[in-house]
Amino acid sequence: MREIPIDIHVDTVTGVLRNTKLFSGLGESQLREVAAAGTMLELKAGEPLVEIDAESDGFFVILRGEARVLVRKPTAVEDLVDVARLGVGECIGEIGVLLDEPRSARVLASGGTLVVMRFESEVVFAMFRRIPDFGVTVARSLAQRLRARTGTEVRESDVDIAQIQPAAQALVPTDFAIRWRVLPVRIEGNVLQLGFVDPPDPSLISRVQNMVPGVAISAVRIDAAFFNQAIFAREEQLGTTGAYDATPATGKPSPREITLEKLLRRMAALGASDLHLSAGHRPRLRVDGEINDMEHTTPVTDDDVVELLSDSLTEHHQAEFGRANDVDYGWMLKGVARYRINLFRTREGASAVVRQIPERIMTAEQLGLPEIVKRFGDLPNGLVLVTGPTGSGKSTTLAAMVDHINKTRAVHVLTLEDPIEFVHQSDKALVNHREVGAHTASFARALKAALREDPDIILVGEMRDRETIALALETANTGHLVFGTLHTSTAISSIDRVVGVFPSDEQDQIRSTLADCLRGVIAQTLCRRIGGGRIAAHDILVCNPAIRNLIRRREPHKIASAMQTGAHSGNRLLNHDLARLVSEGLVEADEALRRAADRDELATRLGVKNDGRRTSGLGV
Repeated sequence: MREIPIDIHVDTVTGVLRNTKLFSGLGESQLREVAAAGTMLELKAGEPLVEIDAESDGFFVILRGEARVLVRKPTAVEDLVDVARLGVGECIGEIGVLLDEPRSARVLASGGTLVVMRFESEVVFAMFRRIPDFGVTVARSLAQRLRARTGTEVRESDVDIAQIQPAAQALVPTDFAIRWRVLPVRIEGNVLQLGFVDPPDPSLISRVQNMVPGVAISAVRIDAAFFNQAIFAREEQLGTTGAYDATPATGKPSPREITLEKLLRRMAALGASDLHLSAGHRPRLRVDGEINDMEHTTPVTDDDVVELLSDSLTEHHQAEFGRANDVDYGWMLKGVARYRINLFRTREGASAVVRQIPERIMTAEQLGLPEIVKRFGDLPNGLVLVTGPTGSGKSTTLAAMVDHINKTRAVHVLTLEDPIEFVHQSDKALVNHREVGAHTASFARALKAALREDPDIILVGEMRDRETIALALETANTGHLVFGTLHTSTAISSIDRVVGVFPSDEQDQIRSTLADCLRGVIAQTLCRRIGGGRIAAHDILVCNPAIRNLIRRREPHKIASAMQTGAHSGNRLLNHDLARLVSEGLVEADEALRRAADRDELATRLGVKNDGRRTSGLGV
């Protein structure tokens, strides 16, 4: 464990504290005062932050990385069980400080580097005296958390399928259980034993308690395989497994037995991002970037695919599919999630891809986005591009940026999408969503109309043609902040893509316009994370006078060097970010090489061969 000087990181710390419930009620100057009162610490993977029974002499706020929480088994106090993972913005040990109780858990740095802010007990109580609002905010936050946590200490599960009580399962709707991966196990007296695949969020426990008022929650950890087995067994009891099993008569599911809703609930239960339906093939799911067959399914036909989507298709969508042989639209399954659906024809017949759009909009801190991403959202005008291949998380990053604006700026945000994905409820900002096809004929038409709709910020879901790009540049040059997306792999290639859609005799003028209005580019790619899930690596360009001149002079080959020397302003190169993820133990070297902009350069940086094997050369 080592101490990091905080003076150059105050803005980063303040940003995390601002989005931490414990400090959310404080003003900007108060947050900076709180940040200055703490100590910044860095821990390596596996290094302990606190130990069980140690004195509660301070509490911590996670700034970067992830922490594991281990507690004693109720039946064997000498054994510890892993009960939770804590991420950015979460607090550790604050209740022990206020109650002056010994530590009840062991907390370790998980995976890669863990960076935390430590606030000593004396500092905490001094802040109570000096900042009255701090005491009120902390008291309210802790009261809410204590109420949510009552009776919900997480234990290791020792149950099996035979012990699950139908009476307990009846207390929680199946769709809710699948959506949040919670499993009612049994009820004894007024205590409901509830299994959690993921570490339970207090707000989730509160939602269950609202369903069963007067019943206390006893939380246990269960693994995903056990959860899926239990859900399938319940559906079998209810006679709803037709969505997954073949019928004895035909050997394939019939349209009456297989439904889109049941497939999507199974998709949610398995934590998949996409459902693939293709004529002649079994339904498949993409989980952590890999596509696999769904268990207990048989191939679907051309007619099955269209019939499965019939409840989600409007007459307009059906007509467009019949005319153009493909259609892209949004749809919502109440109580589960929103989806983006693309129905298209192939050589084998009809196919469809259904992408789940998370119900919760994750913050920049939860996504681990660099601080510069939020600063882009604070700009008064200009153009900011978010780029990357399909499925790289562009929409999720943009949603986090709009969420930050929505919470911090009194502005009008207008989103133009095809289809609408993340839905923002207006907070400090006014947010309006328009969908191409449903609310406007095209992106270009919507951009022309936008100037009469008094927006401060415009999000263009896809800059796919010359007219849309030209209008986006013009809008950014007239005092608006414009966010747009492109399908490019690096920040520098995004500049060439914008210029390249115009005729050669117009390109010099476009370069000059782009140099004037471009504020930054966020290019990202998703990597498979060690231990499951995915994590983004970023290539970020922050425009300054030097980079603007290089854009005007057609010298993109010099921009990478300018980005490297301007790292203090938020610039970062993709290969550097991939190397960081490998060094922090978050991504394997071979996975980083697959995502690299320059494989040879990254291999040298990592000290590995191009096939991912480590050499005796340079390490990270």
